[in-house]
Amino acid sequence: MSEWIDVNEKLPERGEPVLVYGSRGGIYTAVYGNRGGFSNQWWKLNSNSHYCNPTHWMPLPEPPEVNK
Repeated sequence: MSEWIDVNEKLPERGEPVLVYGSRGGIYTAVYGNRGGFSNQWWKLNSNSHYCNPTHWMPLPEPPEVNK
């Protein structure tokens, strides 16, 4: 399992979905990058509140195998 990475030490690839731990608590799926005229920002995925301010991030786990 991956460990949490401090955003001050390393950032994920731009546009790569990752898990983030927010500065006010809570875990979200987010991406780091440019959107809507804003550059170098964190953006929550699947949320009405798009901007977020995480302290840490980690890669998403691999999806489960699905038998078809």
